[in-house]
Amino acid sequence: MEFYKKSNFSKVYLFTMLLLLSVTSQAQHNIDWPNFMTRHYMVWERLPATFREGPWTGNGLIGSLLWYEKKQNMLRLQVFRTDVHDHGPFTQGNAGVSRGRFQIGSFYLKTKGKVTGCHLTLDTWNAKLKGKISTDKGEIEIDHFTHTNDVIIATTLQTSEGERECEWIWKPAKATSTRKWYAKTQDEVPKVRKGYKSQWISESYDPNAHGKPEISLKKNINYCRQTLKYGGEHATAWSEKVSGNKKTLLVSITKNYPDINSNSAEDAVDNVLKIYKKKNRQFNKWVTEHEEWWHSYYKKSFVSLNDTRVETVYWTQIISKLVPHVITDL
Repeated sequence: MEFYKKSNFSKVYLFTMLLLLSVTSQAQHNIDWPNFMTRHYMVWERLPATFREGPWTGNGLIGSLLWYEKKQNMLRLQVFRTDVHDHGPFTQGNAGVSRGRFQIGSFYLKTKGKVTGCHLTLDTWNAKLKGKISTDKGEIEIDHFTHTNDVIIATTLQTSEGERECEWIWKPAKATSTRKWYAKTQDEVPKVRKGYKSQWISESYDPNAHGKPEISLKKNINYCRQTLKYGGEHATAWSEKVSGNKKTLLVSITKNYPDINSNSAEDAVDNVLKIYKKKNRQFNKWVTEHEEWWHSYYKKSFVSLNDTRVETVYWTQIISKLVPHVITDL
């Protein structure tokens, strides 16, 4: 630490970074970007068994994570919104408890056959998850992304005849803190207060205070609305459009805190309807807008190293910065 303070390390570091940016800014004009980014694609040739292994998408506000639940024989697509959290008093615990971020819920893909494998690719250049899921009844091609400009998570499945009847099942998550260390009763308050070294904690935390979510239909769109005891609510709306062996699921997640006069369920439903009203050409343009945003984003973030593995770590970090941090609270 003393060496750092007394040396010119910070000046050398700054000079190196400026030189690197200067060189790369001149070099990037000659880059074949789609080809360059393919070497940083992430590939899954076996089913991700936990959320820690699964591919992700996100736009900084909402996002998703996909993995395989072996016991249920279903792929789990968990969705998130980073600003959905509790608004309880700090007398119940630290920020991880009293203001804990909430999990929203998951879509489970129920296949007709037993899931046997996959070949999935996180297409970094277009910020999409693409690939194939195999079952003993057929195959399911997937094209999945979280749109950069709209609060929409889109998943298109193209199935073989044997998996034509596969379906998504929604399961909401409990509106409770993912942190486990809190006082369950008033008798436990002194112990928790001592552990946190905090005099603020004076009451127990009720993990079931927010009650059950409301699941219903509005404008022929499914929605799940969760009211919160300490103010506000959040809602998830979804609908699937089926055309032959092609299924497109659109999902939107909204919340209304601190503007508690708005209706989160209605907002989420309208988000889904806005995209579904687009005709094929408009929908394709909407998808292209998402891809072009990422193309521009990468070009402004260009760094190239002579070690491809280290370089991949950099590009993986670039894309992961836009994935909602609530994923880390699983």
